[in-house]
Order: sequence, then structure tokens, then C-alpha cells
Amino acid sequence: MATVQLCNGKTAMCLTEHTALKLENGLILHPSGAVWQAYLPKQTDGQVLRISYEIIPRLTYDAPGYDNATLSCLETVQFRCGNE
Repeated sequence: MATVQLCNGKTAMCLTEHTALKLENGLILHPSGAVWQAYLPKQTDGQVLRISYEIIPRLTYDAPGYDNATLSCLETVQFRCGNE
């Protein structure tokens, strides 16, 4: 599972350039790929996703603490409460 984290500044550029996915183990991914591009217009801060991904090599190390990843599968997770 991964949680969508929009950038802290909440600027106009956040929705397309600064989204990260935080995994349950604390790893932060900067996602890419066709699956991610299709999801971008629907992203919501704090949304929980089920994903499959592959870590891709980093070209620079100027922003430590995250890994770049290409997503191969993404689906939203719906939580239900009560006796449904």
C-alpha cells in the first residue's frame, strides 16, 4: 500500500510535478510511467493506493530519502466501516 503525498507548498505545480507515494515501510517513491500518468488527473492527497512498481536508477543524488519508480499497476483502495 502507498499513500499519495502532494508537495508541502500546495502550489499549482504540485499536482503534476511534486507528488510522492509513501509506502507503509516509510520508503518514499517518486512515481513515473504510463500507469502513473493516467492516474495524475484523479490524484488526491492522502489517498491510499495498491501499487506494483520497479525502482529505476537515479541520475542525481541531490534529494536523498526517496527512490524513483515506474508503476506497472495502480488501484485505489476503498475502506469501509461498520457492518456493510
